[in-house]
Amino acid sequence: MKNKKLTKYEQKIQDKLNEVSFDYQSSDWDALRTNIKPPSLWNAYKTQIVIGLILLVAAFTAANYIHKNQETRASNDIKKTIEKKPAIKNKSAKPIPIIKEKEVEEDSEPKAEIAVIDSTQNDENILEKDTIEQKSEIQQDIELTESKADSSKTTKAIEIESSELQSIEIQGFLCLGNEIEIKAIRDKIIKGEKFTWTVSGKTQPYTGASFAYEIEKEGLIEITCTNENSKVSESFTIKKLPEINFTYEDLKDPYWDEAVRLNASPSNLDYSWEIENLDDPILGNNQTVDMVNAGLYDVELIHITENGCVVRKNKPISIQSDFNPLAPNAFTPDGDGLNDNFMPQGFFQVPGSFKLSIHNANGNLIYETLSKEMPWNGQKNNQGISYDKGIFIWKVEIEHNERKKTFSGQVRIWPKE
Repeated sequence: MKNKKLTKYEQKIQDKLNEVSFDYQSSDWDALRTNIKPPSLWNAYKTQIVIGLILLVAAFTAANYIHKNQETRASNDIKKTIEKKPAIKNKSAKPIPIIKEKEVEEDSEPKAEIAVIDSTQNDENILEKDTIEQKSEIQQDIELTESKADSSKTTKAIEIESSELQSIEIQGFLCLGNEIEIKAIRDKIIKGEKFTWTVSGKTQPYTGASFAYEIEKEGLIEITCTNENSKVSESFTIKKLPEINFTYEDLKDPYWDEAVRLNASPSNLDYSWEIENLDDPILGNNQTVDMVNAGLYDVELIHITENGCVVRKNKPISIQSDFNPLAPNAFTPDGDGLNDNFMPQGFFQVPGSFKLSIHNANGNLIYETLSKEMPWNGQKNNQGISYDKGIFIWKVEIEHNERKKTFSGQVRIWPKE
């Protein structure tokens, strides 16, 4: 606005406008000034009306501005209150001035009056709400703390009820194919306590203090047991079992005719033999066993390793009566020089003592000799009564190295023609 001397009325308007707390532009003033008439009674009256309207508009504009500013400040105060969580009222809150139009007295110019609206009550409501929220949050914190404390107590109680693992005990022979028992050794026994077992890195489906485990592979086996408080481990090595076998020989020696010679391999191991029809096992590598009678028998070779592992080999053997006494089943003692005597020829090469005895059908002894060179000639005691015909029983008994053997059969005397 240009510097120009104002009239009395213009100056009054200017002064009134200066009393109002709001911004206005120079153009507003120029426009106002243009519409002001020279002083007259009617013009003065109209001037008062215009000024009143201007002040009224200004008052409403200022009130709206202050109200918005108050809401913004209250919103910011709420945010700050929530962040800082104050526990007391904000005593520094000041009343917010609002311009209010005062009634125009009859002989006076319209005046603007600043009315005071106390925002303290609004702040108190905000603080009361915030205090309630604070109490709620504090109560939640207390409950959460108590819950954690109870959980901590429960955890400690569980830890107290868990035993301390000391070692792993293994019962049974550590052999391929064997079943062993694995047991956790601990300082005390707690009913219902659970454990986690792993064997060579594989978790086992058992949670008790012990379980049975079948060894299925060779090599290093590692066992681990874990509970709430501790962990223990144990390991052992499963060695490859030796492969064993045996051969047999059916003997033809008259003293060992129903005997068998057994040979195990490898020969550097310790063995035992279990043979069908024999009550007791036989110990040793190479063994000769008298089966007494010919027939088919089951034989099992057994080796026990240093770890107590049992290795077995089983197969049948066949025993035959191989020795032939070479005893004729008939002879003709007629003195013609042909087939006049009886003597089993198979014993001439057999070492040891020898005895031949002849019995009649009634079992009576009619001849006996200790010499292989003295055959029976068909007479009683080889002199006296001659037997012309009939069936007789012969028996040969031999003995060598405390080994005895008896052979027997029948022989017929054909009558003389």
